[in-house]
Amino acid sequence: MESWMLMILVFMPGVWSGDWGVTFGYQCALRGGSVVMQCSYDYPWRDTVTQVGWSRPLFTSGTWRLHPLPSLPSPPDFEYLGNLHHNCSLKINNIQPTDERKYYFSFVTTSDRSTSKTYAYLSVNELIAVLKPSTVKEGDDFSLTCVSDCPTPTTIVWFKDGQKVPTPGFLVRREDAGSYFCAVLGQETVRSNSVTLNVQYGPGNMAISVDDQQFTEGSSVKLTCSSVANPAADNYTWYKRTDSPSSSSWLQVGWGQVLSLPSVEASHTGLYL
Repeated sequence: MESWMLMILVFMPGVWSGDWGVTFGYQCALRGGSVVMQCSYDYPWRDTVTQVGWSRPLFTSGTWRLHPLPSLPSPPDFEYLGNLHHNCSLKINNIQPTDERKYYFSFVTTSDRSTSKTYAYLSVNELIAVLKPSTVKEGDDFSLTCVSDCPTPTTIVWFKDGQKVPTPGFLVRREDAGSYFCAVLGQETVRSNSVTLNVQYGPGNMAISVDDQQFTEGSSVKLTCSSVANPAADNYTWYKRTDSPSSSSWLQVGWGQVLSLPSVEASHTGLYL
């Protein structure tokens, strides 16, 4: 006659303490953006999770205590993406430097409660626009790069004077001068500092204007020379064409942006540049 033995195993609450645990991923975010703080947790297979929550330390009544995120004086803009099983991920939006803190995860099961012994530290960083060099001559090379202590997103866009532009670089033109910043595509609130590109070029578009097109002998006349340059032209020389039976030449007749003829006479007639 065969005999059978029935073994009954009785599991008491708290016996499998090794099953409890919380694991966090690397947490780094850019100011103004959002981040999903990766998190997973374990508990005995026989238990059912009834409550979950994230908290942050707050110094109150002379000691540090954990406070649930919703109860903080200035809570972050957060959303719980996890569930009541093993996912405890947390999303924080519109991240600000004040969100750079330690974060703890807690959960309650049908047999016990647990708070993570370690914490997730959220590091908040900036996008930084780097311009090399900041002052260039027209036709020279320059480069703009967007860097961060966090992994830099590949979808970076550039803005010049507030308008979206292709990634700047290579041979510079005078039209490239302006203020630049970089941002994350689709999250344009995540933007860098502004950097200013100064493009230098020689005088061009030169013109002469006369204060009065009609004048009589003995009156005063002012000729003004204007030009477009960066830096602005500050050294002007005036010439008057002299014609003689043998040749034509240019005679230097003054300096400065304005040539003043205080008392016009017949000898002043001629071509000026």
